[in-house]
Amino acid sequence: MAAKVNVKTSDSTSTKDLTFLPAINFSFVESVVKSGSKSQGDKEISKGYKYFSEKYLFNISVHKLDNGCMVTARCHRSQKKNESPHEIEISLVEGPGLESSNCSCAIGKSGTCGHVTGLLYTLAHMKASNLKSIPSDILKTSFASDLAYT
Repeated sequence: MAAKVNVKTSDSTSTKDLTFLPAINFSFVESVVKSGSKSQGDKEISKGYKYFSEKYLFNISVHKLDNGCMVTARCHRSQKKNESPHEIEISLVEGPGLESSNCSCAIGKSGTCGHVTGLLYTLAHMKASNLKSIPSDILKTSFASDLAYT
């Protein structure tokens, strides 16, 4: 599930349109994480929820695929704040299902990490809130400027 796959996009441009996103919810996120984790997924769920609730994710964009969408995002690091954020890419298909996930962190290359989980929670929250597009405060965040004060 964590392997990076070449996916055929219907449109090479990114968008903030959430209508391409399959209907996902928190139960879906937890099920996917538990099945895609080498452990029971509890650590990834806990970290992912933290990344979601504390708004670590930003630059979220959606790319329409023939049978779903690819979502890319960045996630600030929780420990090494001076290093560049992690790059995340997931492919969601109708059903819903997580076709693939990839993150620049060590765990994200071989399984479902907390950063991927955080992105899934963020997307599930947006769907539950009936948002049609990604809010502009999520597209770009001021979190980087907040880091100077931590």
